[in-house]
Amino acid sequence: MTLVLTPVWAEQQNAGSSSASPPTTLTIKAQSTDLVPLLVGEKHIAAHYLPQTLGQFRGSIVLMHDVGSQLDAKLLSIIRHYLPAHGWQTLTIPLNNAEFTDLVPKTPDLAGSTAVETSPNASEASSSDLEGDAEQTIDSSPLKDEANIESTSPGNIDRAIAALAWLQQNNPSNLILIAHGQSAASALKTIHASPHKASAVVLIAPPLEIDMDLLTKAKLPIMTVTGGRLDSEYQQVMSQRRIAIRQANGYVFDQRHIESAGVDFRGVEDSVARLIHGWLHRQLIQKGQR
Repeated sequence: MTLVLTPVWAEQQNAGSSSASPPTTLTIKAQSTDLVPLLVGEKHIAAHYLPQTLGQFRGSIVLMHDVGSQLDAKLLSIIRHYLPAHGWQTLTIPLNNAEFTDLVPKTPDLAGSTAVETSPNASEASSSDLEGDAEQTIDSSPLKDEANIESTSPGNIDRAIAALAWLQQNNPSNLILIAHGQSAASALKTIHASPHKASAVVLIAPPLEIDMDLLTKAKLPIMTVTGGRLDSEYQQVMSQRRIAIRQANGYVFDQRHIESAGVDFRGVEDSVARLIHGWLHRQLIQKGQR
């Protein structure tokens, strides 16, 4: 039977309190085989998997959450439920937060350089993307333990490489990495370290301090999605990076900015999901058909 996870944030909203403590069990509704054990080295970690439901395979996506964020935080939860209906299978992996402790704190206002665009191929999200009809419950404690991993656990690059390998077993084409916040650097490092070639990467609210070499040497289409009030320093740096990347390798470096959104994209999560789908469709599906 296929299952879909009802995320913690949805249960809290249904209970009428956003500050309520997360429940110890998660409600699952039939649509996908949601929790899967992902082998990383000698350790299994609990990842969220959703198969594509379009009936036409588009590609495989690894989603990486921000530092300190829950694995099933609202933004990534909506993205991972939206994309399967458009042909993308998704695997959301828990990250080792200990690796983020030495990073520079995330800037509150992360800006891009262009207005948000949506593709005509990106349809509106419907309730069927997030709902099923049969229910059952599972113990979520192993999953929550992964949100506070000890430093002895597998590193984030190893986790992402294992996720790409797991997805590639049955569908090797169009491997995508989507990273939120501080996981952006890990996603870019994965591109260089993985034996499985990625086709594109999407960075949501990436920190300004990302190493330029990671971007120029990626040699694949990159899109950044940012929200909040525009910051002049950020705009200047990102504009310089776009020019440098095109000169270095000729690949696309697109920037999309949603000014009405905060850094957490609260209230515009559906727009972010549609934006990502539209961009991936144009970069990988439409161009591949020409």
